[in-house]
Amino acid sequence: MKNIQSAILGLLLFASPVIFAETYTYRVEKIVCASCIGIVKKTLSRYPEFQDLNVSLEKKEIQFTCQKPDVKQCRVDSLLRDLERMGYRAQKP
Repeated sequence: MKNIQSAILGLLLFASPVIFAETYTYRVEKIVCASCIGIVKKTLSRYPEFQDLNVSLEKKEIQFTCQKPDVKQCRVDSLLRDLERMGYRAQKP
């Protein structure tokens, strides 16, 4: 019985935290060329909490996933402000 309790305690202590993951999609009308894609990707890459970055010239769309233990740690508003400063206003599709 003591071994089972120790095993359960070990699992609880060393278990990975639950990771919040949400995918965001925004429409960005001013993505018109390969240079635009590079600028938007560079801006997205400044935020390490965002993964699976995708910028589509055809759809004029950006998509990324935030993976953090708490949604409050995803700085989506900051990212959108940075994009707007660069001349790329992002809106929900």
